[in-house]
Amino acid sequence: MNTFVQHLNAPEYMHVLLNPVPVYGLAFGTFALVFALLLRNHRVTIAALVLVFVGAISAWPVYHYGEAGYDRVKAMSDPGGERWLDEHMVRGEKLIWTFYVLAAKGHQLRDVSKVKTWLFTTLHREFLESRRHQSRFPHFELAQVDAELLLEVVDRRLVDPGLSCQPALPDLQ
Repeated sequence: MNTFVQHLNAPEYMHVLLNPVPVYGLAFGTFALVFALLLRNHRVTIAALVLVFVGAISAWPVYHYGEAGYDRVKAMSDPGGERWLDEHMVRGEKLIWTFYVLAAKGHQLRDVSKVKTWLFTTLHREFLESRRHQSRFPHFELAQVDAELLLEVVDRRLVDPGLSCQPALPDLQ
């Protein structure tokens, strides 16, 4: 029992334990929604939507524990395992938004038979909004623009040789 509790404190084990919950939860929720459509039963529809919500919201702890355990698992992996782990992380980062949208905006869905169209439309709108944000506020790594910043400082020194490249700090003695 002590070993089991020890493993529950390790994020990589929690990730492995919880990883199938969002996928299976959404699969069972979708199956229940189809079943509710066939039965035309409001209570089964509510239960199915709760399953979808629980499956979608469970993606957050899966993602959290995956991020927390990534470094430890990568340190134990061979090169092939590292490539698979990186691909797993990329897929998780892309797919997590689907679960978040389902959890946050699932109540807007009125007709269960149009869930696929609604989901793709919602995700497409979110994608366009993120691209719009990236184009308005581009992100650059410092290593990428370091040379450009140095050229700008050198150009300013050529224009005004009195400028100092050193920050103006008082002498501490």
